[in-house]
Amino acid sequence: MTALTNYLFNLRSFECLLLIILQLLKTSSQTHMPDTYNDVYKQNGDVIIGVLADVHQQDEDGQCTELQDLGVLHRLEAIVYSIDKINSQFDILPNITIGFEIYDTCSEQTTSLSQAMRFVPPTNFRSELCTSTSQTNTSDVVSVIGTEWSATAMSAAMMYGIIHLPMVSYFATSDDLTDTNRFPYFLRVVPPDRFQVQAIVDLLLYFEWRYISVLYSDDTYGRNAIKNLIKEISQNPDGTICIANNIEISDNAVLPGDFENVIHTLKFNDNSKVLILILREDQANGMLGALREADLVGQYQIIGSDSWGASIYEIREENLGVAKGSLKTHLHTMKVGKFEEFFKSLTPETNKNPWFPEYWDAYLSSDTCKNDTNSRNATQCTDAYPEDFSKGSAVSLVIDAVKIVALALDAMISDGYSGNHGHVLFDYMKNMSFHGSSGWVEFDDRGDLQGIYDIETIQSVGNGYHIRKVGTWNSMSTNRLQINQSKMVWFVNGSESDSPVVSVCSLPCKAGHIRIEIDDCCWTCVNCSDNQIPINTECHTCLENETTDWNRSTCVHFEPIYMHWSNAWAIGLSVMASVGLGVSTYVLVMFIKYNRHKLIKASSRELSGIMLFGVFMSFSLVFSIISKPTKATCLVNRIGFMLCFTFTYAPLLVRVNRIYRIFRAGKTSTKRPIFISPRSQIVMASVLIAIQLLINGIYLLIISADTDIVVVQAHVRTVLVCKIAFIELVGSLSYNLFLIICCTFYAFVSRKVPNNYNESRFINMSVYTTLIIWLGFIPSYFLVGDILLRVSVMSLAMIISAFVTLFFMFIPKIYAILYLNEEKIKVGTYQADQSTEKKIATTHFPCNQQEPSRNKIAPLKSRASSLI
Repeated sequence: MTALTNYLFNLRSFECLLLIILQLLKTSSQTHMPDTYNDVYKQNGDVIIGVLADVHQQDEDGQCTELQDLGVLHRLEAIVYSIDKINSQFDILPNITIGFEIYDTCSEQTTSLSQAMRFVPPTNFRSELCTSTSQTNTSDVVSVIGTEWSATAMSAAMMYGIIHLPMVSYFATSDDLTDTNRFPYFLRVVPPDRFQVQAIVDLLLYFEWRYISVLYSDDTYGRNAIKNLIKEISQNPDGTICIANNIEISDNAVLPGDFENVIHTLKFNDNSKVLILILREDQANGMLGALREADLVGQYQIIGSDSWGASIYEIREENLGVAKGSLKTHLHTMKVGKFEEFFKSLTPETNKNPWFPEYWDAYLSSDTCKNDTNSRNATQCTDAYPEDFSKGSAVSLVIDAVKIVALALDAMISDGYSGNHGHVLFDYMKNMSFHGSSGWVEFDDRGDLQGIYDIETIQSVGNGYHIRKVGTWNSMSTNRLQINQSKMVWFVNGSESDSPVVSVCSLPCKAGHIRIEIDDCCWTCVNCSDNQIPINTECHTCLENETTDWNRSTCVHFEPIYMHWSNAWAIGLSVMASVGLGVSTYVLVMFIKYNRHKLIKASSRELSGIMLFGVFMSFSLVFSIISKPTKATCLVNRIGFMLCFTFTYAPLLVRVNRIYRIFRAGKTSTKRPIFISPRSQIVMASVLIAIQLLINGIYLLIISADTDIVVVQAHVRTVLVCKIAFIELVGSLSYNLFLIICCTFYAFVSRKVPNNYNESRFINMSVYTTLIIWLGFIPSYFLVGDILLRVSVMSLAMIISAFVTLFFMFIPKIYAILYLNEEKIKVGTYQADQSTEKKIATTHFPCNQQEPSRNKIAPLKSRASSLI
């Protein structure tokens, strides 16, 4: 308890010391203040509301003589208008009159603090204050309204917090004023600056401005704004925004020449085309003038904070062309039509405002404007009462500030309180909620309102300029920013445009380029090769059977080619295979028809049937080989290609082996050789064919039948083929080649059989021709680079081999059956009738033996011939 008492005593002692210092400052400063310091606009009443107004500002010489813009006068008169309106009402403070005292702060901290001391009751400086913790403010000033600037408001609010005097501002927006420990008796009817920063960031994201420059004033307003802006950008999840230039503007930089270094910095980062000005009015005009003198009009998209350009009067006439197209956040206000009528009725003769004549001469008197060509702003003279001027000057906010005090006083008195109880009044003020002139008014725990801003742009109309609302920003809405783009008129590169400026550090990389990042917003672009696509910061090479899409963003499989039926090779091979099938069918029909003919019977009908089946397979398989590869066709091709040759040459080998064994046995014995019966021949041929089937089956188990894509030219051309292992192809071909070589061997050793048995001659010619074909086919197949040509070579080899078999093993027999008499064909003898000698010889059948040497061995060979 003792510690708490000591703490309170020390706290009150500090307050006493601070008040004494402030009183001394007040006494000292009064001797140095300009004449306007003592000017007061007042009206007596039962209770007094003190007002700190920024009527003047310092001129170039530091004197408090230069008038603020006309909007200040609007707000000043709005206070008087509101108090008079409340006094005329019977439902608020009945039988109580509100008075006011208005002092000029000259928009300067020292002057503002000195003027604020006027509302500190003299009794607070009595020695009793320093010994009493229950002293109550007994001044007639129950509350203070003002000031417009955050810096001047903080000085006054801190002092009023000591003496428990409530203060309400209609324009001070600094986030520092949210600190209830430093400013316990401060309220405002405007949202804090952190909401404005959020609105600016939403604007940047909406128009996709990613690279910006920021100029901010060297005061708490500017420093807090840039701090909040950086924080908001870093926490924003919707996109990256980078600050190219972050420049603090000194307090005394108000002329265009003071911004030369700023202009140089902006030119250095030329890609940053969005310029955010969080400056005071005079600083903003200085920067706009610097842009004008540097011939940079229309080169930057300007975004202004609510600290300047609230009305068109705040922008100097020579700078309006620079500000054209600018976007501004403005505190949400409403038009007050009755006030506009009230203000238009004011004249110097009827108004007690001590500063009104100055404003009248500078802004409102048409005679003054006509006679004074050097008027501060001729545009303002020619349009002293523009449409909706109460909205641009934020009159509705001032009316709400006055109404808060009046409603709180009314509620407090209705509850039985009398006298001046600052802390009680403040509690009532803080708990007020009502529909004000600007909308719903309700404070949070920190004495702040939720943020609602109007998004405005400066546009030219005729020979003048005006501010036009193009959107709103509401912190309580889901979609906080609403923009009506149909009302937008952009000013880009010195001319009007339908689209906004582009403000990015680096343009998006073209298709097929990767980004090498310098920072979050800046990068360089590097082109990938033709067969690569960009993935993040690397070039990814497409697979060999892939190519890039049209914009080089994705690898896509291109359709592999295969032999189409319209291909010239396919047409030629199909025609040849069709002819071969026709001839084969004809031979089959003839063999069936003349099945009992002795020549057919003597030519091993069973083996001939197997051979003819192989020929059919060869011709038929061509159509499968040149068709589009599928699993089914690939299975047929892998098995059929090897078997068609095996079905042809396995029975041929058995036959020529049978001939060889018969004639060799006939030389030494009359005993019949073993395994020469038709059944034995079929078994032997089947065994040879089964070996090929076994080879195919083993490889099919290892590698299933499927298609494969062969890259002919990487990223350009692939071919769809049947998947077959090289070892399988070599193994199967080697086996068939072995059969052909065996046939060639037996055909060669059987070449000396009797001349009247010419079957061996046709076998010789068939196997020799086939061997030549295969010796040409095998190297050609493996050496040809074109896959489609390789398929054509394979098909052509099959067709030629099949035709060779037909023409040498079957066609001569058909010819003999059709054109030679059966009685004249001697099967199993060596002598033919003389009349048929020429025909038989022509058809390569048994002919007349004329050589004596051969007649001598005829009896011996006749025994072997009878076995054939």
